[in-house]
Amino acid sequence: MAAAGLRLDDVSEVILAHAHGDHIDSLVHVRAPVLMNEAELRFLSSPMARVMRRVLRQPLPSGFAPEAFALDGGPFGAFARSRALSGDGRIVAVETPGHVSVICVDGSGRLCDARR
Repeated sequence: MAAAGLRLDDVSEVILAHAHGDHIDSLVHVRAPVLMNEAELRFLSSPMARVMRRVLRQPLPSGFAPEAFALDGGPFGAFARSRALSGDGRIVAVETPGHVSVICVDGSGRLCDARR
């Protein structure tokens, strides 16, 4: 973040693709709202998810309480389920196998280049 000129206080919202330790461990430093797809949140309370967190030694961080969001925006390109995450519809969450992925579209309607 620092290399991009950003600070933690610049983060206005966090979207979690899934609840693996490598995705959620640093949330203790973020003060912004955290969102996670409702299906993933349901899975987190399942016996299988609890066992796997113990086996992998990846407990949920203290205070972990993301807000649920539904993929209720209909199709987006080749993806059957989606949800716009920005008011202008340029940042979109889509359902991908085992995850929720986030797509950014530039002003020309093309996918954003993450390398910039």
